[in-house]
This record gives sequence, structure tokens and C-alpha cells, in this order.
Amino acid sequence: MYANNNPVIFIDPDGMDFTLSGGAAQSFVAGLQRDLAQAEVNGDEVRLDANTGKREIVENWKSLDKKTLTSHAENLKPSLSSGSLQNYIGRLFENAWNNSALSMPGLVNDNYRRNTTLKTGGNRNTVPDATANGILQTPFYEPNIEVDEAAWFEVKAKDGTIYNSTSAGQIAGHLANLALAVPYEYRYYGSVGEMKASAASLTLVTTSGVKISPSVVARASLHNISLYQYTAQYRMDGTNMIVRFQLQNMNGIATENNMTTPPVTLK
Repeated sequence: MYANNNPVIFIDPDGMDFTLSGGAAQSFVAGLQRDLAQAEVNGDEVRLDANTGKREIVENWKSLDKKTLTSHAENLKPSLSSGSLQNYIGRLFENAWNNSALSMPGLVNDNYRRNTTLKTGGNRNTVPDATANGILQTPFYEPNIEVDEAAWFEVKAKDGTIYNSTSAGQIAGHLANLALAVPYEYRYYGSVGEMKASAASLTLVTTSGVKISPSVVARASLHNISLYQYTAQYRMDGTNMIVRFQLQNMNGIATENNMTTPPVTLK
């Protein structure tokens, strides 16, 4: 069959959608559709090699450090004074994390919420940026234990290293107050001789390039509090900065699963 003097190899006489035959072809298309759908959500790119049929997901995300975040904030609010600019940057960054966290079904199910309540009992009163219920993983024959407000979150757009003394002893204060807020039996759960599970956790959400001092890891370990760090990534969509957060380490050890939160617009 020819159309406009050109051969037509594939025709669709009834106008219905075509279906590829063969398990390998169907599997390939299904995999490509999954990759494209996920890439659209994450803002990534799917590249397909026409010769081999191999596909590659190319991530368009960059590390979001304090310098880049500050430059973007200055473009948004060029008239702010230095002090007001830093406050604005902090609000932007904290809003991005909260909006992303509230798009995660797991955290929503754990009653994640912003926090303005003063936490006391340790050597310094503190106000974590957010809290959620902590989940204590028990043996398979027992139901998991959910502990109210056992997971705390602190969001920091900064440079350098986080120490126990950071922000006038805020980090040490968080750990001490959290240890007192979560009953001992929920921070040291398990039989004699077993590694003790804990429902308590402190998650530090930071701009990229920020390190957590070994002294912070050691103090968290002393109270058997799990310590997590998420770092920020970004891509530009026109003049909008899209942000997501990647799990970087747990208890000072780099993670391998590269879990990321849903992307949100910085605003």
C-alpha cells in the first residue's frame, strides 16, 4: 500500500489501538511506561538507545547548597535586608520540607505535623520544627507499637557542620528532651542480648554539603535515638525552583537506597 508515493508498512484499518504481541515486547513497553511516568513525577529524563533498546533514566537534579538557595531567594526578594533575607530563606526551606513531607503517605499516616510547642525537661528548652509518631518495629507475631510524637524534625538551611552546640546547644537540647519525652521501654525495646529497638528519632533536614559531627551521632546513640539526615536537591522549571530531599545517612552511616521525597515548588 502506498500513500503519497511512499510505502506504508503498518496500517490500522479500524482505528483501534494496536497491541504488541509477544511477552518480551509487552514487557518492554510496560517498563518504558513505568519509567516515563516516574520520570515525569521526578522531573527526570528517559533516554532510549534506538540500536539496543536499552533505556536510561537521567536525573536532572542538582545539590541545593546554602549559596544557591541564597542566590535564588535574593532574586525573589531583592529588597530584603541581610537579616530579613536569612529569615526568608529559613521560611522557604522549612515550607519546602513540610510540603514535601505532607505528600508522603507514610509520614501522613504517622501523624506528621508542624510543631510550635516548647519541649522541656533537658538542659535547654527547644522547639523542633515538626513531629510525628514513632513506630516501634516489634517481632512479627506482635503488633507494632506507635508512640505519640516520638519522631522529631529539625530543618536547617546552613553551611558547614552541625554540632551538639549548634544554635546555642539546640541539637543537644533536642536529644535530651526527646530522651525524656519517650519512655525508656520504647527506646530500649527487645529481649536480653538483642539490639534494642527504639521508637525515638531525630531527623535533620539540611541544605547539601552539611555534615553531622560524630559527637552528635554519639550523643544520639547514648540515648538510643535514631538519627537521620535528609539533604536538599533542586532543578529549575523556568523561574521556579523545584526542591526534593534525599535520605543521606542514618546514625552517621551513608544510606544506599537513595530514597527521595516528592518534589515541591519552593515558595
